[in-house]
Amino acid sequence: MSEMSQSFRLAHGSPSRHNSSANERMTVGERTVKKSWPTKAPRARRALMTAYSASEDGVEDFARLGPKGASTRRRLMDSARALLEHGSAVALTSSAVAHRAGLSPATFYKYFTDVGSIIHALCHEVTLDSRTIIDAIQPRGDMRDARIVAERFVDAYDEYWLRHRSILSIRNMEADRGNAAFRYMRRTFIEELMNALLASALIVRRVPLDGPTQRLAGRIAVVVAAVDRLAAVNGLYDPESNYPATPRDLLRKAQIDILSAVLDPAIVYEQLRQEMAEAGY
Repeated sequence: MSEMSQSFRLAHGSPSRHNSSANERMTVGERTVKKSWPTKAPRARRALMTAYSASEDGVEDFARLGPKGASTRRRLMDSARALLEHGSAVALTSSAVAHRAGLSPATFYKYFTDVGSIIHALCHEVTLDSRTIIDAIQPRGDMRDARIVAERFVDAYDEYWLRHRSILSIRNMEADRGNAAFRYMRRTFIEELMNALLASALIVRRVPLDGPTQRLAGRIAVVVAAVDRLAAVNGLYDPESNYPATPRDLLRKAQIDILSAVLDPAIVYEQLRQEMAEAGY
């Protein structure tokens, strides 16, 4: 079994020292700190919380590491990310990460329990950076137009994937494999984006919302899933190839058109009137 495979035993519910109890002790550098979870939280929820936190290996406050420790941990994470940019996560080893960072293999284990934990830490860090997408669609003076909201969302999402493709691909792969920690991470990421778009929709739509927001939320979920997939494949293929068959600029416009119509249905009627007028009807 590879080091990567062993490190992801947590993924499918195997026993792990990270989820043995609601209150645990984890190693941070050469010290041990205690993590406390709300004991009244449902058991399944506590398990996900513990798994999600495993990326930090017990570090709630990086000041605990001190400047030198934080710098060393950063070097290891940067090294792992650089290796993942050009290689497979399955082939990643603690020795390779430490060597590229100019550190000893023993130093790696002062900050991470295994390769899986450093990959999880990278995914957690990248997921937090998704705030840039939400910030792009925050209500401002010019954000009363659904098309502007849709354009900024699509472009911010695409730029986010371009910045973090290697890490996001691993996060999504592990989530698809059933890894509880990564599934929780991706789910909270998507929920935050959907909530931000829903809030924007309630501001920009000119057609009164009839009834609860579930139907609107469902439509937003479908569009976000499509935007996520298209962002994931953008740039992966040779420009000379015929995949995707539709040019990127037209795909971008299509995403913006569909999302803006979901956010403000009045746009659909405006577009239909325009097309009918151009056709002579």
